[in-house]
Amino acid sequence: MTEFFHDCTTNERKREIEELLNNFAQQIGAWRFCLYFLSSTRNDYVMMYSLTVFENLINKMWLGVPSQDKMEIRSCLPKLLLAHHKTLPYFIRNKLCKVIVDIGRQDWPMFYHDFFTNILQLIQSPVTTPLGLIMLKTTSEE
Repeated sequence: MTEFFHDCTTNERKREIEELLNNFAQQIGAWRFCLYFLSSTRNDYVMMYSLTVFENLINKMWLGVPSQDKMEIRSCLPKLLLAHHKTLPYFIRNKLCKVIVDIGRQDWPMFYHDFFTNILQLIQSPVTTPLGLIMLKTTSEE
């Protein structure tokens, strides 16, 4: 990712990298690697790419994702947000909120019945009130 955004990288090399990244994102189970990347890196480019993989998975391929994988994603992403919301750059935090809201848009109320309850719990705790308000705002926009 750093090479892709480096000033000295040629357009031809950028196209090669873009093709590799697109191919990776289309692989079944790529989201597992992205979950690892999100929890293990502080590189903004890697985090944003990983969230984009999740965003595409949720908005374009969600119906074909096995229910066990959906449950894992619904569980892991909010935990990741809760654990790192204070240290993430605001644009990464907001994108992660958006991805979680996208899941809520797809799965609530049938499969993600506690989506709104979780947001209300965030709002009610003084430590997470700002995060809960961001989630609520994002939800209302979507």
